[in-house]
Amino acid sequence: MGIMIPKNPSLRFSLLWGRRRNFSSKGNIIYVYQGRYAFYQALLLLGIREEDEVLLPSFHCPSMVVPILKYGCKVRLYKTRIDLQVRVEDIETVVNEKTRVVFLVHYFGLFQNEIYELKKYLSEKNILLVEDCAHIIPRECEKAGNIGDISIFSPRKYLPLVDGALIKISSKITKKCPYLRRLSLYMEIKSLKNACEQNLLGSNWNKMKRYYFYVDSRINNIRYTKKSDEKGYGSEGGALFNPELVYSECSGLSRRIMNRVNFDEVFRKRQRNYSYLSAALYDKHIVVRPPFLNGLNSGCIFGFPVMTAQRERVIKAIKDRKIETFTFGESLYGVENLGENSDELRLSKELFFVPMHQDLSERQIGYLSECLKEVLGSSTQ
Repeated sequence: MGIMIPKNPSLRFSLLWGRRRNFSSKGNIIYVYQGRYAFYQALLLLGIREEDEVLLPSFHCPSMVVPILKYGCKVRLYKTRIDLQVRVEDIETVVNEKTRVVFLVHYFGLFQNEIYELKKYLSEKNILLVEDCAHIIPRECEKAGNIGDISIFSPRKYLPLVDGALIKISSKITKKCPYLRRLSLYMEIKSLKNACEQNLLGSNWNKMKRYYFYVDSRINNIRYTKKSDEKGYGSEGGALFNPELVYSECSGLSRRIMNRVNFDEVFRKRQRNYSYLSAALYDKHIVVRPPFLNGLNSGCIFGFPVMTAQRERVIKAIKDRKIETFTFGESLYGVENLGENSDELRLSKELFFVPMHQDLSERQIGYLSECLKEVLGSSTQ
């Protein structure tokens, strides 16, 4: 039958009652509903005008692009290399007189090594730098998030949350933070409901899942005969954008957990699981190590990455073994002119992740390793 390997960690009551911790002593922190709204807020805080241009990497997800388009700015793309490391020369080739902001992504928890040189270059051009730290676990010792003018974190990528993002503002940014509203009671309840559903989906309680989602679907059939709270809002590239949530805080549940979770412990457990899988698969050459991990000792804390030209078939075989998978960058904006063998398209078509989050037991990690050996042993060579 196999062992269930859920994509997300579990929602436990112990997360709500831990000792309150400070996220960071450097910079001001704003709590917003989700990362896509944090992107929009970052442009507001930086005083960006609609006629300005914003640079994004060519390997991205829709939730990075849609907020900028909704703001009214033009998006221009800079090259993404197969090692996911941005060079200053990649930015220089696309910067022009209208460029006001560059978004730099620390992909999958991997630090951008040339960020200091890039920051110096952009400062000379009077261009602002936003660090996208959505895949970074915020820790006091972490370099990422302490260099740009604004940094954006998305703890729901590695915590059992459905909402919650953090904007970290450099002391150099003097523009006053906009007033953020508390979520309505309806949205607070909805966030709690969605978090519980996410936890239920990743469980082995099959009878409860069938019963719950049957009842829920019947209720939704009645509810959607009326106007949905999200109906009519724009969706581009698969990323829903609700303008009413731009000025909303995250839910109370998310804020409480983010304020109390031990991020260092989350990092250590994910690093431990990555090291185990790396030794079992990469080091024994059973699975090809993705190019962006070559020469790195720290590894990837977002998920365990696999690249294969047979991704769809491999993912299906893995899911048949009750292991959830996830991807990044499947839908790319504005890359029509890229060649079929470009680094960006190769990453978009071949890369996927399996879970290695902090709640996985040794038994689950062992099962995951054996399944990957079985499925990928002959598929990625």
